Amino acid sequence: CWKEGGHGKEDMGMALANSCNPYFTKLGQQLGGETIMAYATKFGLREQKLIGYTLPAYYKTIDFNTRVVGDVANASIGEKGIRLSPLMVAQMLSEVANGGKSVTPRIVKSIVDKNGNVVKAFNSGVSTQIIKPEAADKLKKMLNEAVMSGTGINAANSVVSVGGKTGTSQEQGAWFAGFAPLEDPRWAVAIYVQDGTSGGKDGAIPFNEIVTKLAILEGM
Repeated sequence: CWKEGGHGKEDMGMALANSCNPYFTKLGQQLGGETIMAYATKFGLREQKLIGYTLPAYYKTIDFNTRVVGDVANASIGEKGIRLSPLMVAQMLSEVANGGKSVTPRIVKSIVDKNGNVVKAFNSGVSTQIIKPEAADKLKKMLNEAVMSGTGINAANSVVSVGGKTGTSQEQGAWFAGFAPLEDPRWAVAIYVQDGTSGGKDGAIPFNEIVTKLAILEGM
C-alpha cells in the first residue's frame, strides 16, 4: 500500500476512496482471473472500438494468465497485462454511470452531401446490460465518495457533482477518470498524463476544469 502504516479495516468504498492496492489484489484472488477476464470482455475492454473510424490493432489491451496468482494480482490493480487507452477508460466509466449498459464510442454520427442528405449513417450499436443497475448505482456512490473524501478530492467542485477515480500506471503515468453530473450523467472524461506525479493532482485538476466548464456551457 502507498500508505506506510496501512489503512486498517476497509470496505470496497473505502478502498476505492483510499486507492488501496492490497484490497483489490485480495479481491482479485477471490473473484479469480477467469471472472475478471469475462467482465473485461463484457465491458468491451479487450478490443478498442470507435464507430466511424478504423483503429489499427497495436496490442492486446488485456493480456494476463488467468491461472497465475501473481498475474491476477497485478491485473486487479491495473498493472502488468493491462494496457487500456484513455478512450477505453472513459468508455468503462460511461458504462458504470449509465446504469451498467454497454457503450461503443462513436466519433461520426453520419456523412451528408452538400444538400444535407444522409449518405451514410453510423449507428451507435446495440446496448446490453453488463451489470445490474443497482450494482452500477452502488459503484457510482463509491466513486463519488472517492472524489468527496478520497484521493480524487481535487476533482470535486461546487458547480456539478462528479464521481471518479485516480490511478497510476507502471510507466510512471498519472490517471484520473470520472463522470458528471452524478445524478444524471452526461459526460465521461479520462485524463492520462505521461510522467505525471499523481492522478489526484495532474489528472483530477484538469478533469475538474473540463466538467465545470461543460456544466457552465450547458447552463447548469
